[in-house]
Amino acid sequence: MRKVLLLLSAVLLASVPNMASAVLVDALDFTGGGSAWTVISFDTGLPLDWELDGDPTNVGIDNNTTASGHYRMYQEVFAPAGFTMSNVVVTAKTSGYSSWVMDGRIGLFTTEGYPLTNDYWGHGADPGGVVNVDLPKTLDASGDPTYTGVSSVMINVEIVKLLTVWTANNVREIEVFADLTAIVPEPASLGMLAMGGMMVLLRRRRIA
Repeated sequence: MRKVLLLLSAVLLASVPNMASAVLVDALDFTGGGSAWTVISFDTGLPLDWELDGDPTNVGIDNNTTASGHYRMYQEVFAPAGFTMSNVVVTAKTSGYSSWVMDGRIGLFTTEGYPLTNDYWGHGADPGGVVNVDLPKTLDASGDPTYTGVSSVMINVEIVKLLTVWTANNVREIEVFADLTAIVPEPASLGMLAMGGMMVLLRRRRIA
């Protein structure tokens, strides 16, 4: 009987969701030639530097004044096994100049689709012609039902250089934070699990 009670207690405890707030889910890097990223190339005149300035968290285009380059990339970030994510927040640093001609952009999405006008995004460029270097960006989906109880999110990055002069255009230090909630079986499944456990224990008791 004591074993049966212990089993029932374990099942009841498992039915109470465990939560952890504002956990660092992933810190993204660009090592291995960006092997973790799916890349879409629009203009390969200048190659991406996957660890710009020797920083594994930094991606951009090296100082070059004679050519252009344009790339988009995405990576799916998953919740830890057995958990879902809510209140997702992405932080990064971006650099750019003059909106569309020299820019590093970061986006938070639910799919790999890219339009920067959707969901959450930020970039380093200033339409007023100010050069921004390592401008902190926060993409905050807290309270958004689309990003509540999800198993993964999509992080998108865009690097564009269309000028024949060089200013910083890169994205670095991408971190994904979220509240985590443990996935537990539905009540019906818990009941079946408890009944099955009791039957096994009672059968063993009869055999003994």
